[in-house]
Amino acid sequence: MKINAFADVSLRALMVLAAAPDATLLTTQNIADAVATPYNHVSKAMAKLRSLGLIEV
Repeated sequence: MKINAFADVSLRALMVLAAAPDATLLTTQNIADAVATPYNHVSKAMAKLRSLGLIEV
């Protein structure tokens, strides 16, 4: 199965968030660094995940 780049970044961001200890606050920049992806791409993915109710700000 193939997924597009946006879905890949979104899934990687969710994995970083899931692996973080409870009550750990991560910035979009922290996540971008962890997944080795430009900040702008991660920022767009985070906005979409937020709009879907998958993450909280």
